[in-house]
Amino acid sequence: MDAKNKTLGELLRGGDNRRKFIIPDYQREYDWKNHNFDIFWEDLIHASNKGETFFLGMFTLNYKGEKNNIETYEVVDGQQRITTITLFIKSLTIYLLDKQEESKNRGKISQISRERAALIDFLNISSSYKNRYKEEPKLEASPSIRELVKWYCLEEEFDGMNYPEKIPGIGNGTTKNMQIRRAGAVVEDFYNKIKGLSLNEVLKISSTLKNADVIETKVESDDEAFLLFEVLNDRGKDLEIGDLLKNHIFSKKGDKENFQREWDEIRHNCPNNFSTLLKQFVYINYGYVPGKMIYKRLKDLHPKHPDIFLEELKEYSEWWKLINVKDFPDYKEYVEQKIIHRHSNATERNVKEFKSLEALRLFSFKLVYPLIFSYFKKTSLLNKRKKDAKLIEESRKLFLRNIENHVFYNYLIGRQKVSNFEKIAADFSKKIMDCENTISVFDNLEKDLYEKLSKFKVNKDEFVGRFQSLNYENDGKILRYIFFRMDMSRNKEKVPGSYKPLWGFDSTSANNEIEHWAPQNPPKNSEDQYKSDEYYFSKVYPKLMRDDIHSIGNLLLLTGDQNRDADNNSPKVKLDKLNSCSDELSRFVKTFIQDYSEGFSNWDAEQIRARRQRLSEEAHNVWCQQKERIDLIRK
Repeated sequence: MDAKNKTLGELLRGGDNRRKFIIPDYQREYDWKNHNFDIFWEDLIHASNKGETFFLGMFTLNYKGEKNNIETYEVVDGQQRITTITLFIKSLTIYLLDKQEESKNRGKISQISRERAALIDFLNISSSYKNRYKEEPKLEASPSIRELVKWYCLEEEFDGMNYPEKIPGIGNGTTKNMQIRRAGAVVEDFYNKIKGLSLNEVLKISSTLKNADVIETKVESDDEAFLLFEVLNDRGKDLEIGDLLKNHIFSKKGDKENFQREWDEIRHNCPNNFSTLLKQFVYINYGYVPGKMIYKRLKDLHPKHPDIFLEELKEYSEWWKLINVKDFPDYKEYVEQKIIHRHSNATERNVKEFKSLEALRLFSFKLVYPLIFSYFKKTSLLNKRKKDAKLIEESRKLFLRNIENHVFYNYLIGRQKVSNFEKIAADFSKKIMDCENTISVFDNLEKDLYEKLSKFKVNKDEFVGRFQSLNYENDGKILRYIFFRMDMSRNKEKVPGSYKPLWGFDSTSANNEIEHWAPQNPPKNSEDQYKSDEYYFSKVYPKLMRDDIHSIGNLLLLTGDQNRDADNNSPKVKLDKLNSCSDELSRFVKTFIQDYSEGFSNWDAEQIRARRQRLSEEAHNVWCQQKERIDLIRK
């Protein structure tokens, strides 16, 4: 590897031959943030004002050959900086164009014209070959902004504001707007920084930039470039794991164009938290692995078969995307058809089967994703034997419910350290995939997984205490889920009378409304409507504290229609409204009325807190115990 000290101008111009720079597809997209631009700008201004040398660091280039006196280089290290420099130079040419049109001094016009021509020489390459004149951009940027940067480099008269209706290569649609947001915003921001400066100040800045110090290093082969890229970027940052992996696979896979499409689709499935997805993908294949070893394990997975690696990673990225989105029907269809391999209509029975998955999505407890994926993936492979089909279906419900209960009890409410769960879940993601038959899957789950998870349970007093702190203002979505599960639990009890079960806990559903039994605002009943006990409540209400009003002890889950009927009335009036539609009430609401109706006239803080305590005890019974075991199903 050859290293030389140069100025930026020498780096960009080259020697006898001119230079063209390409950002290879394995590099990450252009993603400098505001603080990166600010540092670049402040350092440049400081150097210009002080007459000091501006240092731009090392640029590592992979020489790709020479044609028509133009040397082509791929940028191995420094792509973010060389792209930013190109966009900054474009903003300088726009400024100088403005000044050239404003000036009436011929000497100034000549000076501006020369400086602008020198900067344009850093943006494009003009050549004549076999009597054909050709212009091409000096920089071929990353794909997300490539065509716009090319246009910037070639369109010398662009004024910084008026874009043409169509830009070659990207047209006038969404892609154009996206590229303008990414690259055009940078040009605009830099232009806004310099437009208030004098011509002499800008000329000095331009000179400082052209004479900035750089270190140019060259490599002579793709293998050396891939290796150097990995060494230069392997700094232990989660953000870079995906870039390193892309570089590694790109160096192995022959069809790079097809690989780029596959990689783009994977990244589209997970635009954020990509390092977390990769870590979980490793867990499925290796069990728990420390953060520093994630990239090494990724490289070791199918080293000779990048196609298989990409296929498996893409499958997990699809799971990741769908388990993180809100559109439940699409998610359910994916799980059934691609993971469980069951084709069925959305019957009530099948929808109920997915309530535990919906709960885990509601919790945003991502640590459980690889464990569920492994379980579904493995059981789908084993489900081909008819004798195991019913066992698998019933066990899947129990597995999901037990995981749901454990996460809710110990982590969502109990606030246990998530690292305890992560290590266990990661190891069992691998163990499940290694099981050879259905019985061993369930043996592992029952004998090992549940037992190990149970060692990290919070005690009852801790759970009950934290459960009582739940309130409407902070926990609205979770409260819908809690009331739904309590209603399900009560529905198992054989009690005479008719009732209508609560259905779901999605906050967007018309059948899910949180009702404050003591209303959030003073009851609207006029005094002449009050009976004696209602009038008494009007005296009690002002004594209620805000925390009491929003406490779980004062809340119910009603249908949308029931919630509108209850309105902002006092408890007694609400009771009359609900009694008029008694057959439509859930068991959860009916038992509330049965247990507390005698005290509605005096629905005060004491009763609210008493109900809060009672609900917390009930919650312990609902979520703590693993009532059904796999061995019962086997029988």
